[in-house]
Amino acid sequence: SLQESIQPTPDGCNPFPEIPFQGMFSQAAIRSCGKPRVLHWKFARANKQFNDGHSEVLGKHSGGEATQMHHIFPRSVFFEIAAFVENIIALTPTQHLTLAHPCNNTSKVDLDFQYSCLLAKNETIRKNIMLSYGTPGFYSFDKLAFVLDVGFGTDYFQRIPQNDFAAVRSGIDAQFE
Repeated sequence: SLQESIQPTPDGCNPFPEIPFQGMFSQAAIRSCGKPRVLHWKFARANKQFNDGHSEVLGKHSGGEATQMHHIFPRSVFFEIAAFVENIIALTPTQHLTLAHPCNNTSKVDLDFQYSCLLAKNETIRKNIMLSYGTPGFYSFDKLAFVLDVGFGTDYFQRIPQNDFAAVRSGIDAQFE
């Protein structure tokens, strides 16, 4: 199972605070873990099981293994949501370093590709919650709404009825008009 394949980090932190690890380590260690870089590699391992190692964004350069974990809303600007799996998307190296960050400049984000990432993540989360795709309970609709509200600086998404992914899509579309 996903929980069995994820081991605690050397400092005893839970790399996925959203997934409870019964008896693996203390609640204090789980709460104190704020290490997005550790989360990256743990999410990369989990993606191999959850998404068969493929990119979540289909299309240009999506062939091959998705070894790059990309913060849809940049970690350097949105540290508050950096460790949420709802803000991390699996990409191929080419997608990450040419599409998400043009010319491999990780301080720049291509807004058209960010839009594609948000739509793809919305669909991944919809399939996980509504169709039991991947590990059940891996994603949370409420956390998706929180990530989007923080990322866009709005309160729109928290007011959407539970699991209304069409309204989430409309809200994302409205941010990019």
